Formats: sequence, C-alpha cells, structure tokens
Amino acid sequence: MVNISLKPGLLAHSVEGKIYLLRKHHNIPQAVIAEIMRMRPEGVAHAEGGECMYTESQVAAAKKYFMIVGLPITERECTTFEGHLYIWLDHIRDRRLDEARVIQKELARIDNLEPCDFDTVMLCKLIELHLFRAEGDYATIEEKLNIYQKHLSKMNDKCLYHYYYCKGALLGHQGHYENSLDYFLMAYDMTEDNKNLLPREDAWLYYYIAWCYSSIEILYRSIFFHIKAKQAYAVSGITEFSLNIDRGLALNYIKMNQVKDAKRLLNKCMAQAESFLNDTYIGLTFLYLGFAHKKAENWVSAIENFDKAFGYLPENTDNYYSALYHKILCTIQAKTFAKTRKHLAYVNTLGCLNEKWVIYFTALGHYYTIKHKMTSYKNNASIAYIENIAIPHFIKEHDYFLAIEYYTLLEQHLKKIKTVMRSLSAGNAIKNIYMRCFFNHGRED
Repeated sequence: MVNISLKPGLLAHSVEGKIYLLRKHHNIPQAVIAEIMRMRPEGVAHAEGGECMYTESQVAAAKKYFMIVGLPITERECTTFEGHLYIWLDHIRDRRLDEARVIQKELARIDNLEPCDFDTVMLCKLIELHLFRAEGDYATIEEKLNIYQKHLSKMNDKCLYHYYYCKGALLGHQGHYENSLDYFLMAYDMTEDNKNLLPREDAWLYYYIAWCYSSIEILYRSIFFHIKAKQAYAVSGITEFSLNIDRGLALNYIKMNQVKDAKRLLNKCMAQAESFLNDTYIGLTFLYLGFAHKKAENWVSAIENFDKAFGYLPENTDNYYSALYHKILCTIQAKTFAKTRKHLAYVNTLGCLNEKWVIYFTALGHYYTIKHKMTSYKNNASIAYIENIAIPHFIKEHDYFLAIEYYTLLEQHLKKIKTVMRSLSAGNAIKNIYMRCFFNHGRED
C-alpha cells in the first residue's frame, strides 16, 4: 500500500478523504473522477479541500468505478459492515461453515478498499483467519499471520485483538501452550483496558485461556477462566461449546481432588453428549469419568469407564492412548498384575506409537516393575529410566500430576529399601510440583 498524504482539512475517515485516497492510489486525475461522478472538476477540488461533501449519487458512482460496491465507505456503512463481520464470526464459531463460506466469497473484493481503509480491510482478513481455523487450515493461518505481522504498528486495537487471538490459537495448536497463553492474555488485557473494544464479552477467548492454563496445569487460573467463559456465553440451551466448557472444568476439578463436583458435571456432560449423538464427545466424557474414578482410587469403576471410552474414541489418537495408558495404570494400582502384563503385551504390538507415547508406555512398564516388587533391590534400571527419562518427559509435556504419581512411587519404593536421602529427594520434588501448580507458577497474570 502506497502512503499518500491527505490534504490539510481532509479527514481520512470521511467519504471525501477515502475517495481522494482511492483516486491518488490509482493515479486518476480530478477531471476523470469528476466526469465519473457527473460533477465539475472544481467541485472535486472543493470536496478534496474539505469545503463541501459529495452527494449519495456521486459516492455511488465512485464506488462502482473503484469496484467497491457492497463495501463500506460512509460512516453508517462502516458501522453496519463491522456488525456484519461479527455476525460472520458468530457463524464460524457456531460451525455454520457453509454460511460462513458464502460470506467469505461476498468479501472477496475487500482488498479494493485497502488504499482508503486499512483498518476495515485488516479486521476482515483477521476474522477470516477464524474460518481457516474452523476448517483446520493452520498452514494458511501461519502464512497469513507472517504477512500481517509487518503491519502490526499500523493496526488499531480491534485488529490487534484478533491478531493476538489467532496467533495464540496457532501456537496452541502447535503445542506451545505457554507462548499461546501469552498471546491470549495480551488479547485479554486489551479487553480489560477497553471494555468497548468488542461488541460483547468474548467467551471463546476466556475458554482458550482456561484451556492453556489447564494444559500447563495451573488449575486455579484455568477454573477462573472456565467460569468466566460460562458466565459470558450468552447462547441459551446446550451447545457443543458449553459442553466443552463443562468438560474442561470437570478435568480441573479432578486434578484438584474435587471428585464429587467433577462427577456431577460429567454426568451432565454425558446426557448432553448423547443428545448430540457425537461419539467423540461421549468417548471423552467416559475418559474423564475414568480419570475421576481413578483419582478417587475406585480402580474397577475407572477401568470400566476407560473400557467404555474405547468404544467411541478413534484408535491411534492421543485420547485413545490416554485411556489405554490410565487403564493399565489402574490395573497396576489394583494389583491385578496378570491383567497388567496382558495389557503391556498388547501395547508392544502397537507399531504406530509416536515418541511421546513410546516413553509413556515404556515408563508404565518400569512403574509396573517397581510396584510389583516394592522391596526389591534390583530395580535400579527402572528407577533410572523413571528419574532420567520419564519424569523429565512428563514435565516437558506439562503432565505434572503424572510426574507426581511417579515421584510418589519412587518415594515409597526408596523408603522401603532404606534409601532415605533419595526418598526425601523424591518427596521434595513432589512438593515443588505442587507449589508450581498451585502457588508459585512463575507468571504474573
């Protein structure tokens, strides 16, 4: 976009200012634009000097010539158009993607407006990124954000908000949860500083901040933003989004040992998931119910729910492996070791595990070895794997509570074999993780 200086007294947001910028960008003489608008050249000069205004018919003629019919140029049109952009965003978020794509096609000529209204064009392009996200096209999002980054200094607050939001969503998809949280919080801070930035509170922003906090297991903050999302979500009735909020909230309650509250929410989620006839949602709810019973040390009930989850979750996915992993862990805790060995043998037949799950299931085998023979002095290889590979990997994956389970096992085992100092060290590591998750998490939010 060529930078064109406005004449003194001519406002950039005025119709006259915008038509002037379009004329100069396309190198159109005043006489030509005067003929298009059916007025004297002197009239164009007066309008561009801020001495008079164009009529509606003159503006319509200019819009037709510059191919911006249907795009906003007057103050009223800009207000209406922005409202339509947020309706477009609602369609995207409600998964009404066919309607959203129709609107996308209608906005295909938005670039024609760029010489005279950068803010409107950029807001439109940034909201389009939400559509790419709904379609799972993160490669395009990354490409576009890299292009838009060079315009950050020119973006107004509304554009910056959506840039930060979409950048946070991209980083979250890539598994960079802390960096993702940074961008989501920058967007959140903008809404806190300017309550009129958006047409209404953004429940989705609160939800994704909660999701980031949950992903890095800072649970109080996650619960806080889950509740804000519930309060801000103005849609009546049950939706997939409200179901996601409740299920995410339940997972935090489980980790905080508020199992009764978690089960209450998950039973509600199950009824909702079944009403949607959505296998993935049903499977996830069974998975989380398994977590709840596991937290309460109801090993049989936990295993039953993990087994039910398998019937709904697609194989070779993280959720499927998570159900399998925690089911086997429950068989170890229940000391049904014959079943444990059978399940571990099944895991060895899986040839599609990625590096993350190879480490998880290998660690589980070592967990079984130690748990099976807690007083044995021959578990050094298992201890070494858990200390040097498994627990660092869990922490890297932000799976802090699983790290606590393994440290607890080491603490108990080392105590039984009279290795007191190392047992105390494992106990201190547990305390440090609890401090990190509940108190000193190293962020100033």
